[in-house]
Amino acid sequence: MKKVFIVDDDVFLTGLYEKLLRSEGLDVEVANSGEEALERITGFHPDLVVLDLHMPGLHGTDVLRAIRENPDLQHMRVIVFATGYIKTLVNEVADLGVHQVFSKMKCKPRALVAQIKEALADLSRDGASSSRNAVSALESGVGLIKAMGIDQLPVWIERLRGDGRAEARRVCLLHLYRILREEIRYAVGCDGATAEGKLGRALKKLMEDLFDNPQLITASSVDSLEQAIQKMLSLNETKRNGTLESETTLQDLLKGL
Repeated sequence: MKKVFIVDDDVFLTGLYEKLLRSEGLDVEVANSGEEALERITGFHPDLVVLDLHMPGLHGTDVLRAIRENPDLQHMRVIVFATGYIKTLVNEVADLGVHQVFSKMKCKPRALVAQIKEALADLSRDGASSSRNAVSALESGVGLIKAMGIDQLPVWIERLRGDGRAEARRVCLLHLYRILREEIRYAVGCDGATAEGKLGRALKKLMEDLFDNPQLITASSVDSLEQAIQKMLSLNETKRNGTLESETTLQDLLKGL
């Protein structure tokens, strides 16, 4: 049974969502303050946290920061559900690895429940357990990024190449991963012995490593990243068209990642 932890100082609201989520067959616990949340979250170890930001006492961003700094909790998925405009809320939790952000003013109860179920279904599809299997910081943070077309790839690659600030590099990688996520999932979902399967996993690992360690981003690593992206897209297209391609070039590329 998947576990959801709701953190909000509004007792009526937490009671409502606890009832709705339990009716969907989920195990739900509630905390009505940030302090209470941090006292209980380790013992409950939820699959997903629904977090208000603007609470008396410990602010929601402090709760989120504590989660991200705890090795046992840091890969947990978090949905922010708070009062305010989306852009303002996103800015408050920038770079703290949030799966999604919703405004209480715009998101109705059933819509939020549907989003929670979808996020939990994603965890199941990815093979994540209800305890220790990690969702990478890159995968968590990409929920903040709107979808873009593949034509925007060169834009974000050049920004990654030209901006030396650590957080700017992370933002670039978030955008790149958001654009490529479905292509990477397609590649990773292929037979592990195939060219596209190998390259999809290698590319995802490279992007996660660079996101976690932006100081490692160099002209060479960006070149490798760009080559891997283009090769993966080409291999995916080849796979969809049912044609075959030599893996010689791929093996050389994998050695460089």
